Amino acid sequence: MENDNSSIRFVVTDLSNNTITILEHVDTTFVCTASGNWSCYNPSGEFTTDRQYTVALSNLILTKLTINGNSTTSAIGFPTWVLQDPSLLATSQTAPYRWCFPTSGDTYCSYSEVQASVSTTQLVLKGISEKVYVLTYNGPVLGAFKTNQGIYSAGNGTELQQYDSTYGIWIGAAYHHGAKLIGSDGSWSEAYVESDHFKDSSLTFSAPSTITSSTMSPSSTTSPFSSSGNPLGNIPGFPIESIILGVALAFIFLTLRRSNTHHRRKSP
Repeated sequence: MENDNSSIRFVVTDLSNNTITILEHVDTTFVCTASGNWSCYNPSGEFTTDRQYTVALSNLILTKLTINGNSTTSAIGFPTWVLQDPSLLATSQTAPYRWCFPTSGDTYCSYSEVQASVSTTQLVLKGISEKVYVLTYNGPVLGAFKTNQGIYSAGNGTELQQYDSTYGIWIGAAYHHGAKLIGSDGSWSEAYVESDHFKDSSLTFSAPSTITSSTMSPSSTTSPFSSSGNPLGNIPGFPIESIILGVALAFIFLTLRRSNTHHRRKSP
């Protein structure tokens, strides 16, 4: 059983007419307990992870990703989970979503673009009751552990991602994954549960009634993430026209709290 608690901060570090670069800084503490033949590599500890996403504003596709300063091609060319187009969510029953499907005998997973269902709920963000879009997808997953032969446990997972209706930024999530493996070199079942909650932001949110029909029009040829009419341009102290490419902005726009539990047990 491992319990993790993380504080997640998102900072816009660069913005041009074509891309936005966002730093995700995560501080995590964990506690692990085990019994029987199981053991924890560390019973407790803490670590920090920095991921920097560069996203095309025209279609919100991830174009560059670095993890702790190291570039990776993982998930490049697929939709980012950090941002969604709120005008498209307002007029669609599904939205593009990235999913990693188990392949090759459960030895790894490969990213594909899928369509997640879109629903709505209400959340209070900085004192404003705002409509929130919820993306939900259910599909096959790999577990977190593998045998010495490199075979992972496998199962099914459901993910729910929340996005505010003013900017389309990610403000929370819930993950429920279950997996098992039964074999001569290892047998176990495991469950992964995670819940992410909005804490604070330097953004100003709006009640649904302040969003005009022209802003939400599906027939508009101007993306809300383009340089003209960009909702990010309405961020206080962050006007689009004043940004010079190459200048680091260090603008904190979102902080969340993450709590997850990873439970692994032997199969009968």
